Amino acid sequence: MGSPVSRLRRLAGGTAAIVLAATLAGCGSSGSSTGSSDGPDAADAAKSPDFGTMKNVCHSATGANRPGAHGVGADSIKVTTISDAGSDLQPGLNQELWDAATVFTRWCNDHGGIDGRRIVMIKGDAQVTRYSDVIDQACKSSFALVGGGGALDNTGQKARVDCGLVALPGFVASPEARGAPLSYPAMATGITGVTGGGLKYLKKKYGADEPLATVYGDFATTTFTMDQRLSAAKGVGLASAASPVNHENNTYPITGLTDARPVADSVLQSDARGVLFSGQPPDLGKFISTLAAKGAGAADKSLEWAFTDENMYDQLLIQSGRTGLAELPLYVQTFIYPFEEAGRGERSEAMDDFLALFDEYLPNGKSHAMFAVAGFASWLLFAKTASACGANLTRACLESQLKKVGTFDAGGLIAPRDPSDPNQSSQCFVLLRATPDGFVRVKDPTLAPTPGIGRGVFNCGKDNIITVSDSPLMKKWQDQVAAMFGTDPQG
Repeated sequence: MGSPVSRLRRLAGGTAAIVLAATLAGCGSSGSSTGSSDGPDAADAAKSPDFGTMKNVCHSATGANRPGAHGVGADSIKVTTISDAGSDLQPGLNQELWDAATVFTRWCNDHGGIDGRRIVMIKGDAQVTRYSDVIDQACKSSFALVGGGGALDNTGQKARVDCGLVALPGFVASPEARGAPLSYPAMATGITGVTGGGLKYLKKKYGADEPLATVYGDFATTTFTMDQRLSAAKGVGLASAASPVNHENNTYPITGLTDARPVADSVLQSDARGVLFSGQPPDLGKFISTLAAKGAGAADKSLEWAFTDENMYDQLLIQSGRTGLAELPLYVQTFIYPFEEAGRGERSEAMDDFLALFDEYLPNGKSHAMFAVAGFASWLLFAKTASACGANLTRACLESQLKKVGTFDAGGLIAPRDPSDPNQSSQCFVLLRATPDGFVRVKDPTLAPTPGIGRGVFNCGKDNIITVSDSPLMKKWQDQVAAMFGTDPQG
């Protein structure tokens, strides 16, 4: 998933509605604070080619490199990172993707680059509506796409696949991008297999077969995400067969939740015990505060909890929802090592290194952002696989190496998963609760960190994955992707 997702203010107009779709594929959101690491000194971290548990990530050539096609030279390699930062509608949208790319490439080049090839990072400015133009240019000039993403990423997938451009995105938004070939995100929400560990915890704490309300932005990507989440809730036995409650009445314009009262009234007038939310952090904060003002939570136990995805791991949620967060428990499931638990020695070394490198190379950049973490993780994946190709670096070799990676956790920075399997999310997760004072990790025996692979925070297990392939919306999407690429998205 940026970051905690991009800080998008409410925008007017039809195109703005599309901008917000980037935030809600369950990918992440942009944080507003940078801060410093309590771990290693920034200068010391910059001196080492190691990152977390990954050793010698970047290094000089071990032999004579061969120049190749698609921007590959003997001593350089051109790579494009996409962001919507140049959008007139929302200047700086997903800037953290470029920030993470800048930090990584400066650090990596200081240690010899990718097996002796200096990274030339090209900023692909999709400006929301120009995603396909950036893809066309990258097909001509770049070896790969790494650590980026765009709101309208569905518009360039066919062209990218046709030109053989391999992508290691920081996030994927649309269903088309999630199911496209030649795409290997280090961290991504699964398609047919989603992480349901947080929902299982809610079932244990609050009871099974709960009538649920769903609240989400009225846009195709957010609708798809909610369809997945509701299917997972039913799959773990949390939601009743009658859920959702007032499903169609609880949508709001993706441009922003201007007035949360109608949606809050709809939820409170139902018999819902819990609510699933997909949207933006400020919208959720406003919604939670409105619910609390109307008596939900501590004053009225009929509505017991709210649950949302990783993009809400954002201080904007705390700022906008502080009054409501004291009344109604709000849970956030995420796949990155929590920022709040940095500086804790060996188990937090990857997050400590991440924050320290930002301090050294881009101290004013957006470090506390989920998209920054996801983008940086994809750069680490790129370095690992491209270096394995040695002197003869080609797109075919890169893809071959990506298929061999297996489990990848960016040195402990993210929950481990297999980047070659777009259908599956990670078997590991962290469950946070949003409070008026910030985010705190939920500590419960059923959420106990898994020894060895849990990094002291992640709960892991095959039973955390819930299959959600049977919904009508999922089947419709599978048909669309098959028609676009001529392939089975589950294949």
